[in-house]
Amino acid sequence: MDTKFEAALRACAMGNLAGARQICRAILIVEPEHREALIMLADLCQRGGDAEEAAEVCLRRLATAPDDPRVNFILGEARLSQNRIAEAVQAFRVAADLAPKDGRCHARLAAALRRAEEDDAAIASYVRAIMCKPADQSHFLEFATFLITLGRDAEAIDVLDEATQLYPENPRLWWMLADRLRALGRRDAALGAYRRGTSCRPRVFGVLYDYATLLLELGRADAALDVARNAQAVEPDHPMAASLLRAIMLGATSQTAHAH
Repeated sequence: MDTKFEAALRACAMGNLAGARQICRAILIVEPEHREALIMLADLCQRGGDAEEAAEVCLRRLATAPDDPRVNFILGEARLSQNRIAEAVQAFRVAADLAPKDGRCHARLAAALRRAEEDDAAIASYVRAIMCKPADQSHFLEFATFLITLGRDAEAIDVLDEATQLYPENPRLWWMLADRLRALGRRDAALGAYRRGTSCRPRVFGVLYDYATLLLELGRADAALDVARNAQAVEPDHPMAASLLRAIMLGATSQTAHAH
């Protein structure tokens, strides 16, 4: 690897992204077709919010190497940032065809297809994304969220159920699964999912809060109080925690008064 490009890599590693961009530009003045410098510059421009330059650099590379999946992927991100949705879909589709085992390509194609309101195609791309191994947890979350927006909760539950089996230590997967089960009236199953989510580390306030509210709905005030206290321990200054604790305590006081 040449010395100048090594300097660009070091600048990136140190967080000096602007410096790395300048080094890449200097390399390309001397070597206009330097593959690594072109790809790094395109990626850095996109990450830095300069979608226009990122797209220009990608097109420069694709003029001589149209089958480069990485460059097509960056071009897709740039076009998505520019709200040029049809071009983003095309770029991501090429990237996914060239790298069929890369789940990111399929997931980003799905995101672009969602923007294009091509729902069935987006679903197919998400399915391909989560079939890639190892599947990315974020792809399950994105896919489930999309299905929920379409009102397809039962399918979302299937996706989340698979995700929790693969990633049982992710509290957000359990949280979303529990919320969907609860929305469909499957409260016992939701309790189990919330319970699993609260056992994960790090603890997530929202999982504890929602678990406590469901326990309270079911008349299990003592259990709800324990969970609410755990929620407050996670985020002591969260106003919803204090409100929940007050509601539980008032409910318990009211029940005691009625009993007497």
